[in-house]
Amino acid sequence: MPRYGRMLRVGLCALIACLLYLPGLGRPALWEPDEGRYAEIAREMVQSGDYITPRDDWVRYFEKPPLIYWSSALAIKVLGTNEFAVRLPAALSSIGQVTITYALAEEMFGAAVGLLAASSLALSPLFFGFGRVLTLDPALACFTEAALASFYIAARAAPSLDNARSRNWLLVAAAMMALGTLTKGPVALVLSGGIALIYLIAERRGRELIHIPWLGCGLIYLAIVAPWFVVVARRNPDFLGFFFVHEHLQRYVSSTEHPWGIYFFIPVTLAGMWPWIYFVPRAIARLRDPESTEPASERRPALIFLLIWFAFVFVFFSIPHSKLGSYILPGLPPLAILAGYGLWSIVREEAAHARRELGALACVNAGIAAIAIPVLVLVSWHYRMIAL
Repeated sequence: MPRYGRMLRVGLCALIACLLYLPGLGRPALWEPDEGRYAEIAREMVQSGDYITPRDDWVRYFEKPPLIYWSSALAIKVLGTNEFAVRLPAALSSIGQVTITYALAEEMFGAAVGLLAASSLALSPLFFGFGRVLTLDPALACFTEAALASFYIAARAAPSLDNARSRNWLLVAAAMMALGTLTKGPVALVLSGGIALIYLIAERRGRELIHIPWLGCGLIYLAIVAPWFVVVARRNPDFLGFFFVHEHLQRYVSSTEHPWGIYFFIPVTLAGMWPWIYFVPRAIARLRDPESTEPASERRPALIFLLIWFAFVFVFFSIPHSKLGSYILPGLPPLAILAGYGLWSIVREEAAHARRELGALACVNAGIAAIAIPVLVLVSWHYRMIAL
């Protein structure tokens, strides 16, 4: 019965996320240039019947793998050529991420924290905004989170990875990394693999790497990823060098497109997760509290995993000069889980203490509004003067 109860809760979370993300999805016109470009690639796939070589305005477009183009093309064939259809994959990816966040938070801290964590993620401004826009990053974030959640369950299933349940979850993680690779390239493998490796080392479990079913994981990964890469490379001999060297390696180390400083993701994360990120420091303090009634054997691994997860994503995307706000999406779920735990710890406090905590948040919000409103008015006035 508990298993079916959990499945029911997960399904209910997915349903609520659908009600939040799907209404009005097709109402705004497509944003340029990204939404228009990706929608056109999908439309041309449907029109030409060529699902191997992506084309934008009938010119070969090899910057990204095809999974989102395929998904949008399928939606176009079913729902017609419209904004709702081409945005549906991004919305479904965000719905999936909210659902996975609930399931992982429940695995770590219980159903109440799972509900608060899923709500914190779903209602974060940055996450909600990109969940309704046709870009590749929501799908990459969804598959990365699915891979990491599968890995965490595998790592916590037993003291060692050398058991059937852990191996099965690691095979699931390999499949999710493969789908992430078909979404945006090898970055999915780097993010998921790097976070998992650092976690095992931090937990002094590095020796368990030998218990990972490398052969099975590798075969699953290649079975999903290799067919498209092999076929597109045979049809386009210049593809592999352009895709891996120019579009990924060189773009990461030397691209000046969308140039921002190393500080970029600090304000993006704070504003994009507000007000929920306010509760993250409280969660970290409570999870590190030696006097907590919760077992340290459960609190410590979860906290370490979540901190490594966010820190790796944050640092990885802060290094290159080229940055976009959507790049931080794979790092938001661990913050949402910590925010959910922080909120739950306040709920369990005495009423007077909880009122003080929430009152402090209200004062911070009032201060932000007092600064932001005049700034926005001045900026608006400045641009009106320029237009005149």
